[in-house]
Amino acid sequence: MRRFICVTIVFIFTIFISACGSNPSPEATAEFKDFDPGNFDNSIEITNPWMPMQPGTLWVYEGTAVDEEGNSFARRIEFTVTDLTKEIAGVRTVVAWIVDYNNGEFIEKEIAFYAQDNDGNVWYFGEHPEEFKDGKFVDAPTWLAGIEEAKAGIKMMAEPQVGTAKYFQGWGPAVEWSDYGNIQKMGHAKRT
Repeated sequence: MRRFICVTIVFIFTIFISACGSNPSPEATAEFKDFDPGNFDNSIEITNPWMPMQPGTLWVYEGTAVDEEGNSFARRIEFTVTDLTKEIAGVRTVVAWIVDYNNGEFIEKEIAFYAQDNDGNVWYFGEHPEEFKDGKFVDAPTWLAGIEEAKAGIKMMAEPQVGTAKYFQGWGPAVEWSDYGNIQKMGHAKRT
């Protein structure tokens, strides 16, 4: 039986800004980091201290979010690191299982793909999200690096620094998905 580690994040150590669209958002002025599949010798050994991904680890993020109309609601994300792997764009990736809840109702279940480069950066290679509304399946806007112009991006830098230029965490133009990171402040997470 695998032992699960549960972490509730009380204070998020970095704040990321997201942007969505079929093209990288011009207002984001984010940059793509150079991707080299030859720079991933031990890609599934994710030891980055800011985002370590040992199989069996469970992170639980809880808090509140605000929608476009200004309404506040309870938000919970459960992130489990599995022992599964998948090769994407020439790199062996770790598969994570993520369940996203709004006000106690799951709205998305997904598998997502991560790998660590030789410099210690954790890269995001894509996702297969299944979106739900009122408990019913709605859509699955999947994107994988190297397919339909999708690009991998850095999810967590080896040495994050406040003031680092905005950078893309991935881009899936076929499904109008893009995220970029911007480190605004740093602290530490409280384990409970």
